[in-house]
Amino acid sequence: MVEGFLPAESQNLGGVATWIAGVPQFGFLGSVKTDGKTAHKIRMFRCIKCGLLESYAPDK
Repeated sequence: MVEGFLPAESQNLGGVATWIAGVPQFGFLGSVKTDGKTAHKIRMFRCIKCGLLESYAPDK
């Protein structure tokens, strides 16, 4: 497993959540720095019987 994080961003419903590799580092105004870090779009699956969610961040 590799450590990473999900930035808490205000996104419209058209956005896709992204997993960012590494430990979060914060800028001057408290925003998270993501420049130069590896990012993967998150794919999620939901069980139609029980509602269980599974999240995956596959390589591109």
